[in-house]
Amino acid sequence: MRIDLKLLLLSILFILSRSLTVKSGTKSVKSSLHTNWKQTSLFAETSEYLATENEDNFWEFVKKVHERSNGSRNSQQYQYETSVAIAKELLPHSEMGLLRLSLSMRAMSPRVEMHRRLGSLLKPDNCDDFFVFEGQSGCNLDELDTSTKTRIDEEVFEFDHIYPVGSTALKTIVIYGELGSYQLKLLVEKARELADSKNDLRFVLRHSIPNDSLQSLVSLSGYGVELAMKNTEYKAVDAQNNDNEPENLHGLNFRILNERHKQYTNQLELLRENLEKTGEIVPLKSWQLSDIGFKACQKIAEDKDLDVTEKMLQDFPLHANEVSNVHFDNYFKMTVKQYIEVMKSKGIGSGKNILAVNGIIVGTENKKTDVFTLINTLKAEQKAIIEFSDMGFGSEIDLSRLISSVDLSPMEYTGCDYALDYREALPSYLNDLESSSEQLGSLDTLLEPYPPGQVRRISRNIFTVIIISDPFEQNDDIFKMVEAYVKHGIHIRVGLVPVFDERRNGMTVSDAVRSKQVSAEKQSFWKSQDDLLSAIHKGNQFLKKSGLSNYPITLLNGYPLNASAATFEKKLFFAIDAHTANLQYALYTGTLQNDVNISDWFLSRETNPDFLGRVSGRIKTAFNEKRFVNFDASFENELTYLSRDGASLNADVTSWVVADFDTKAGRKLAVEILKSSAVEDNNKVALISNPKDIHKKCTSDSDTLILEELKSIEEIITALQSEGFSSVCSVKNASNVFSVTGIHPGEMATASNGMIIGPLIDEDEMISEDFDYLNGQWMKKNAEVIASVLNYEFRNDVSIQFYSTLAKIKNQNMKRKDFSAFKDFEQINMVSYPPQDLKSQCITVTWVVNPLSREAQQIVSIVKLIRSTVNARIELIFNPLDRISEMPITRFYRFVASNELSFDEDGTIENHSAIFANLPQKQLLTMSMQTNDAWMIEVKQAEYDLDNIMLETSAGDVEGVFSLEHILVEGQSNYLSGQATHGLEIELQSREKVYDTIVMLNLGYFQLKADPGVWNLRLRNGESEERNEIIEVDSKNVGDNIRIFVDSFAGKWSILTVKKRQKPEETLSSSILSIFESAKNYFLPTEDQSEVINIFSLASGHLYERFLRIMIVSVMKRTNTKKVKFWLLKNYLSPKFKEAIPLLAEHYGFEFEFVEYKWPTWLRQQTEKQRIMWGYKILFLDVLFPLNVDKVIFVDADQVVRADLQELMDIDLKGAAYGYVPFCESREEMDGFRFWASGYWKDHLKERRYHISALYVVDLKTFRSLSAGDELRGRYFVLSIDPRSLANLDQDLPNQMIHEVPIESLPQDWLWCETWCSDSSKESAKTIDLCNNPLTKEPKLDSAQRIIPEWKDLDEEIFAVLAKENKTIDPSKVEL
Repeated sequence: MRIDLKLLLLSILFILSRSLTVKSGTKSVKSSLHTNWKQTSLFAETSEYLATENEDNFWEFVKKVHERSNGSRNSQQYQYETSVAIAKELLPHSEMGLLRLSLSMRAMSPRVEMHRRLGSLLKPDNCDDFFVFEGQSGCNLDELDTSTKTRIDEEVFEFDHIYPVGSTALKTIVIYGELGSYQLKLLVEKARELADSKNDLRFVLRHSIPNDSLQSLVSLSGYGVELAMKNTEYKAVDAQNNDNEPENLHGLNFRILNERHKQYTNQLELLRENLEKTGEIVPLKSWQLSDIGFKACQKIAEDKDLDVTEKMLQDFPLHANEVSNVHFDNYFKMTVKQYIEVMKSKGIGSGKNILAVNGIIVGTENKKTDVFTLINTLKAEQKAIIEFSDMGFGSEIDLSRLISSVDLSPMEYTGCDYALDYREALPSYLNDLESSSEQLGSLDTLLEPYPPGQVRRISRNIFTVIIISDPFEQNDDIFKMVEAYVKHGIHIRVGLVPVFDERRNGMTVSDAVRSKQVSAEKQSFWKSQDDLLSAIHKGNQFLKKSGLSNYPITLLNGYPLNASAATFEKKLFFAIDAHTANLQYALYTGTLQNDVNISDWFLSRETNPDFLGRVSGRIKTAFNEKRFVNFDASFENELTYLSRDGASLNADVTSWVVADFDTKAGRKLAVEILKSSAVEDNNKVALISNPKDIHKKCTSDSDTLILEELKSIEEIITALQSEGFSSVCSVKNASNVFSVTGIHPGEMATASNGMIIGPLIDEDEMISEDFDYLNGQWMKKNAEVIASVLNYEFRNDVSIQFYSTLAKIKNQNMKRKDFSAFKDFEQINMVSYPPQDLKSQCITVTWVVNPLSREAQQIVSIVKLIRSTVNARIELIFNPLDRISEMPITRFYRFVASNELSFDEDGTIENHSAIFANLPQKQLLTMSMQTNDAWMIEVKQAEYDLDNIMLETSAGDVEGVFSLEHILVEGQSNYLSGQATHGLEIELQSREKVYDTIVMLNLGYFQLKADPGVWNLRLRNGESEERNEIIEVDSKNVGDNIRIFVDSFAGKWSILTVKKRQKPEETLSSSILSIFESAKNYFLPTEDQSEVINIFSLASGHLYERFLRIMIVSVMKRTNTKKVKFWLLKNYLSPKFKEAIPLLAEHYGFEFEFVEYKWPTWLRQQTEKQRIMWGYKILFLDVLFPLNVDKVIFVDADQVVRADLQELMDIDLKGAAYGYVPFCESREEMDGFRFWASGYWKDHLKERRYHISALYVVDLKTFRSLSAGDELRGRYFVLSIDPRSLANLDQDLPNQMIHEVPIESLPQDWLWCETWCSDSSKESAKTIDLCNNPLTKEPKLDSAQRIIPEWKDLDEEIFAVLAKENKTIDPSKVEL
């Protein structure tokens, strides 16, 4: 009895001695990521970085490396230090930090690897550095015969380094080698000698890696790692014989205690549970969450230390109590809330994160910051700082604010800016709501309440949709949509304007009308070919005048809608709501009367300030092309400017007219711009004579106009319009017009703030109305603010120089945002970190921060990285959520990046890794990698279950080693009409590797796996290739041999333009050839997919992988008729499973293949791993499998199959894309949990059943032909806006879409689960699924062994097979 009492006292004392706060231990979690290619030379990577500056730097670097290297193998540390030392001689000091960061990130390694792979098959056996020339290859250029007549040219690519720089010589030597080697030095020297002595010879240098180079792989950085706290409601840890429960817990051995004190079993179990909880994180209570977002901001402001902030955010679950206890300042909260409202008014929602560099947004909630792209952004901004510093801008000027004030990003007509008079195009109307006999509806009805997104049923042409499109386009999806609206009684008027681009289509309008077929739905619009021809001419004229392009184009009441078929409906009804609001306001204020013709009201300047008579397409083109003058101070000093009295030295808009003023067109252009620009208070114009005869001089003949003799702009306009003279001159002829503007003698153009518009061909291409619009655009781009700053800082005219310099910055293609309005004057709502060099100009990094967010955990590390790399001022503007009702961050996070490489004592690069120390030892965690959007990775090494990490149960540190397996090639594919080429089959090939996919309707998106290298892009043989051809890639014309270069960790994004082939008339000979081709294909030994049972499944974590193995074996034991192939989602499988599956496949005779797909960035992503996996079950079925797979059965990992799945393969889906089993409804005690039996689901499903997603059959051919994947993704995108929707994503989505994408109900006996089905129905079950039971919450492992009699036997059998087949492992360590 004394021992028992002692035990109890010890236990009580032990509990009292322990705090209920989280205790962390010494064991940690570590993660690393490497490439699947070997180490690349740091010499090579540095040379590639320098080549992005200019090719001369590349060749100078190569020369200096060979001068300083001893020719032997150099350590990585030596390469690094030598590279940095040489680069200091070639780069400005301010860029050295970016070079070090680039080398640390190994940013150029894919480009070097691409070079190596090009030469890998050409390398001679006896040397590592070699040359290739017209079919010859060798180690020494003395062997080269340049007189050979055989021309087998080695292809030269746009990324190649050519010597002499820019040479177009006909003969090319290609040299492969490792920089720094003695042999390469000799090759390069000899090649230089040959190229310098022969005009028809050049050489190219590519990188190669010696066979005996470092075998280690490239360690990567620039990614994040998360350890998310798992929900333990349903136990999902693999526990074979309770191995995962430790004997010793906080020093107490419960196995021994239980053996010695069996009478206290229940008390000891209670003690164990209490001790286990001391190692878990306890969520904050609701009262602790009050104002916690503002408290976190206040703590950041008080700490003013990015290291402390990073630690707090990335380990927030450990710091939550500390933050909740911050002594709160109400004035701080009031000020922060005031500016949150200001941000809301400018479109920045509460709780949003934005990261910007000099106003360029590089990271948001929906756009992860890509560090590899960030390096290029920082490099361009650094260049801009240097350029402007050279102009005279000192450190006292906030250059970043000045730069971000100007928006030189491409113009996109969104429909919100202006309205065009489409009536000039004489549209043909499908309907007319005012032509019916019924009385016209009253506009006052618009003031009555009505559901948003719906059109009021008023018999008036209130909303007119005009579609401008090619009448011969057979798949005009937008027209089909609006036609359906009209048929369903939606009150919109629809008009059609036909257009035809002769250049695109390679034929005249007349030829097209005679030879092409008008689409069936449009044939009734024109009675004859002459009517159609006339209509197209009218349409083309309107298109030219309006400045619109890339038809099809849709106008709503004259306002352009920038919408594709995929986005049209959403944008149309959003615009209708906006127009309704405008009309309501006009009715309310009395500016719109009931008897007004609405079309006239929208298309009149008197009633609609947005109305424009015309918009020159030249203006849009100019802003998009950004061709600016080459600033020349001496040239500008020659000019005489015309302006009103009092105009500033640096005007808001400075315009040049470049023309031959001896011509009528030249004089007219001058008049038009003077009428517009020069009459404004702070604009000025220079007339620059550009005669065909550049030697012509300005004379004082009586019929010559000398501008300096006239006193006012009005006099000049009058003189230019008169017919009494033949020549017009400036005070001086500008002799170097072409070198400054690129405009040839005699050509006509204008330059606005240095931006060139021209050459202009037609005298009516630009009129005063166009210049009014152009000047208005400059005002929107803050030209007035820029002029005032320049006038304050400079005593000379620098406006042209400023804009020309700004235009050189590559990043001007990106929109910039000015954040100054969001900063409190006293800086209460923000915290600033000054630049390290206060005397030099700096980059400004602005972070609009919601600290308690997942995004903030990454951004804080990136901000630190930028600050350590470049001279930067850091500004944090607080934007917390006002109300937080649950723990805002439930994960630990690390971002892996360093601003410089580090080396071990041998001079070898030390690997990057994420390390989580001091974690709660009893918290169940799951690891996920947050990588670049273009990366496909997989785990290569992991002793422990990374999906269920509990440090208390591990013998040591938990480590996961991941590998970068693929870099993605992504993009969009559209027809000439702008419509997505959905269903188009595309292939990417490099030597023996081939990857294929189909183009989605969603944005015309496609995704292909790739690696560093040169790839061939093509249409897949068959219908896609026969009916289509790719004519442009990234706006460049292409032929049959389309090259895609994968040379960056950022991946490759390409825009494809596809043209439909003319369908040739089938002849007898072509029919015979077709028969022979079919016969040939019939006898080819290709696998018939109908002879294969294809099964798709997925799993994550050792327990579910154990279930998956059992499911696979249960299938094989029941299937005897045909070959079985398992398609397993690779994304989350462990190394142990991937080692085991080939052994099982060999033993049981099945095939398997891993499939993978990267969740596209444009499709709203899930954050929880389980929900991500649910998404993969339903969202990507059309693109996940090879295109020759026609049918697949999904079987959940935790099922046991008791029937031959050939029955499901043969089942008739009756035209549906897929078939699911309905939920059982026979277990009455679960009625209260059947959410689908009442409320929303009951109303939505109507007479249909709610189906379970544990087992379903997909007819992939039908699925793809119906664009079911696109439909599902589109609906998912809309519903996922609300995070509370789609609670069971993989199940709710197909059931929600049941009326649009019908489900064929499979027989009930195909899926039985104890939770929902009666015991009596179990006997006939063909599969048994381990559904979670919300009533009992029984762990899966327990329910599996209890419910399925054969489960344990299958488990033990698999254990024995794996132990027998894998002789290299200890059978006792085989995990079931």
